[in-house]
Amino acid sequence: MKSKQILIRSIGLAAYALNAIRKIVRFPGWIIFRIENSGIRFPKSEVINPNCPPLNNILRDKETDIIEILLKARGGKFLEIGIGASPHVERLRILAENGVEYTACDFQNVCDLHKCILEKSDFVGKARFLGNRVGNYVWTLFEMQQRGEVFDTVYLDGHHTFYVDLPAIMIAHRLLKPGGYLLVDDVDWSLQTLRSNMFARYREWLFYRKLYDFREYSPEQQVLKHMKLIVDQVAIKELGCEIDQEFSSSNLCVLKKRAQINL
Repeated sequence: MKSKQILIRSIGLAAYALNAIRKIVRFPGWIIFRIENSGIRFPKSEVINPNCPPLNNILRDKETDIIEILLKARGGKFLEIGIGASPHVERLRILAENGVEYTACDFQNVCDLHKCILEKSDFVGKARFLGNRVGNYVWTLFEMQQRGEVFDTVYLDGHHTFYVDLPAIMIAHRLLKPGGYLLVDDVDWSLQTLRSNMFARYREWLFYRKLYDFREYSPEQQVLKHMKLIVDQVAIKELGCEIDQEFSSSNLCVLKKRAQINL
């Protein structure tokens, strides 16, 4: 038993050491990134400090609103597109207790990580993860539409860029039942925000360095708030969604799909 504990501890230490070595080896890449972007003047307001109390309060209030919206569809189905670095275990627990079925879409390795964390937590319930090994979640959403799947609430918190999330929001709208909620996060986000954060913090650059290619967008397009543009021009004007003012904020836009009209 003791030898097994020593082995597990040794493996953990080896993994930690390997991760530390990777960070050291990749550090020069960040320096090059900073040199390449040294001529860009980033507004100070664009650099977000995740440890500041005001931001923590905003995130806590947003999470409360998200849970309240999801519980409107007791026994319904919830689709989350883009699930982040770790699962909201407490949110998933509350949903499971209220009979809400959870489905998540993201990269396969992210889905695998979430499943692993949930298995080690006190979460008891069903959670379905649909991962993509190549490309992005748009193809996964398309396959779900082809199967005729329908959800009561869809939460889009993914790539936040025009090329990825324009088709994603259109398919998400088709996956949403009439009268359902479409939540769109980070409507104030821009590529300039991300670029400035990557310039300021090594850990930010390390995480996002392969996920975004700034060369795909002009300097003018990098300043634009892509999700706000998609919400205003597509979700509202083209798809006919209405904003729910009660739950919407400067960063989270809560939309409601039109209910079917029976003639």
